[in-house]
Amino acid sequence: MKKSITKLLTLTVCILLPVSAIGKPKKSKDRTVDCSRKLNESIQLYKKGHFSKAQLRLTDMKMQCNGSPVMDSVLYYLGMSNIQTKKYIEGRTEMELLVQDFPNSVFFNEAKFRIPFCVYKQSHSYERDQEETHEAIRLFRDYLNESPSDGWEMDSARFYYKEAIEKLAKKQFQAARFYERVERYEAAIVYYRTFLSEFPESKFSDEARLNVLALLVRLERTAEAQEALEEIVSQNPNKETVQKAKEIVQNGSVKK
Repeated sequence: MKKSITKLLTLTVCILLPVSAIGKPKKSKDRTVDCSRKLNESIQLYKKGHFSKAQLRLTDMKMQCNGSPVMDSVLYYLGMSNIQTKKYIEGRTEMELLVQDFPNSVFFNEAKFRIPFCVYKQSHSYERDQEETHEAIRLFRDYLNESPSDGWEMDSARFYYKEAIEKLAKKQFQAARFYERVERYEAAIVYYRTFLSEFPESKFSDEARLNVLALLVRLERTAEAQEALEEIVSQNPNKETVQKAKEIVQNGSVKK
């Protein structure tokens, strides 16, 4: 009797074990398929411009599909959905997670570019504090130094890097103009010269040089005005700027 019971128990265990062993991988496979399906649905929403709907779905997926092979795609499209709806802080967060956790992802290089891009986009206009602009410049510089030399991301990074620098240049240039408007001419000259020293390639540089020349003429600082004129004539390839400089001197007290 005991032998019969033992055989029955052994047979029962042998039958149950394979069922349990098969059940676990099937559940994992179903989860992967479900995550892939939800991702595809979210991508379709994103492509159709339904960014807020895609954002909600992808936010849920971020929790439900943790550890799934599609997680880098989830983070990328969630980050891009945030960027498209101008939620740049949230967009930066998702891109940073992607870069940190998925260095082999096909989205890795773009995600690295999107980080400083988000910082630049959340920066204030030139009249206000420029903390984010300074951070964006640093991050863009790091990206340009560390990333591959080809691809649209590099071209975009160069563009926004210059835009960020130009924003700082405009702030400095407008400060010089303020002192000129309130007739603090000596201070204006100092600010214009500081601007030219820090941002010699700015689109405002020619105007700054002409303004310095005009102020020197106004203040009858003849020798300095003459030097400023000669510098503009010898170093500036823009014929229009050179002509304006000569006219400023002709209408003032400085001899050519």
